[in-house]
Amino acid sequence: MKEKDTTYLFNHVVLQIYYHKGTNTFDGRIVRAMIRLLSCGASDCKKPLSLPKSLKAYTDKKPFVVNYTYSVEFIVSTTVNYNS
Repeated sequence: MKEKDTTYLFNHVVLQIYYHKGTNTFDGRIVRAMIRLLSCGASDCKKPLSLPKSLKAYTDKKPFVVNYTYSVEFIVSTTVNYNS
């Protein structure tokens, strides 16, 4: 749902941590880390956050507030090899 001549802000970061599960709590290994950038509107990430076409005209009326958020996903990996 992208509009022509519109600037979108990537204001949400998803950190994906892939790891091999160990035999106890303390011996797992991180094998990959990835970052996904998303543009999230005011209520959720289904509608992207876009800048008004004329930001100066918009800010004369009220401040333009951007919320930056993040989430972390831990994913057990069985396909990525760990090289020691």
